[in-house]
Amino acid sequence: MTKLRPYIQEVKAAAAEALKEMAAYEKQEVGLEEKRKHSNGKAKKLKKSLQDVNFFGIPYLTLYRLTSWIAPG
Repeated sequence: MTKLRPYIQEVKAAAAEALKEMAAYEKQEVGLEEKRKHSNGKAKKLKKSLQDVNFFGIPYLTLYRLTSWIAPG
């Protein structure tokens, strides 16, 4: 058992380092998941607003193309 003691300490140190690294990755994963949810929400709202905007029966993007010559921008 005494011969294994240095190896045990080495394994414990490596395990602690791996746990620390795993916690950092999990934190990063949670942040990315929140960003994904936020982006999906924004995309959904934008899609809905583009579907809802309808000016005299003409979809907004078509209206923009028709009137872009008035005030190019």
